[in-house]
Amino acid sequence: MTMSPAEYHRDPCDGISLSVSIAQKIIMEAPIKAWMAHPKLGNQGKPPTRDMQFGTVCHHKFSGVAERIAVIDAEDYKAQAARESRDAALANNQTPILAREIPEAEAIAKKARQACMDAGLALAGKWEQVVVWDDDGTICRAMMDHLDLNTPYILDLKTTGDANPDNLGRAIVGKGYDIQAAAYISAAEKLRPDMIGKIPFYFLFIETEYPHLNSIVQATESIIQLGASRWCRAREIWNRCLAADNWPGYPKGIQKVYPPPWALQHEMEHGSEITAI
Repeated sequence: MTMSPAEYHRDPCDGISLSVSIAQKIIMEAPIKAWMAHPKLGNQGKPPTRDMQFGTVCHHKFSGVAERIAVIDAEDYKAQAARESRDAALANNQTPILAREIPEAEAIAKKARQACMDAGLALAGKWEQVVVWDDDGTICRAMMDHLDLNTPYILDLKTTGDANPDNLGRAIVGKGYDIQAAAYISAAEKLRPDMIGKIPFYFLFIETEYPHLNSIVQATESIIQLGASRWCRAREIWNRCLAADNWPGYPKGIQKVYPPPWALQHEMEHGSEITAI
């Protein structure tokens, strides 16, 4: 099904559904943060920032759904008329953007499409598709940038400040994108059960600053396994919290902290080096 991002984020499902962004908060923050952000629970989600709105417009341009964009003919939002136009756009389930920002968004979308062509991704599937599915008893929802069920594959666009492929493994895990990949694959496999274990997930990272360098990376088996484990754990915690109407925060008492493995490895590799004074 298709709908605007605003409609999707209000949770169009009957009952209360679990999205990837809520699952990420459960795993990477705390269940209470998920409760606060969910539109049918705490409903205290933060409004999108200008950067987030710009990223959404880039997605729309990339996807070719210009009707979801509202161009505000103003230099900024200081004037009351500009603010009223912005608010009217939001009320109409559109993403507002200043007219002077449109050329940059179009340049990013053009670069992203060219990157897909260069990589042999035909972009012949459906854009910004909303999928609702039952994942082992949990009603889940997702909005996919590009879903091709014939080839098949899933493509997700990420606007970023760093698209260097050497840095993307840590970024994918650190931001919970592995959870997204696993969840989306689970949804696609419900639609194509004959392709279980055979649907690749691609991230297209593109930098918002000129010259808009970009990288297309495939979620490897280890990334998907990690994401699937965290997605499963998120569903289990979600179901327990929802049933008990109890959404805990961080652990109580004194906690121990440890350095990440990469920091220890770095010190082992460079700790013996002596810097001349």
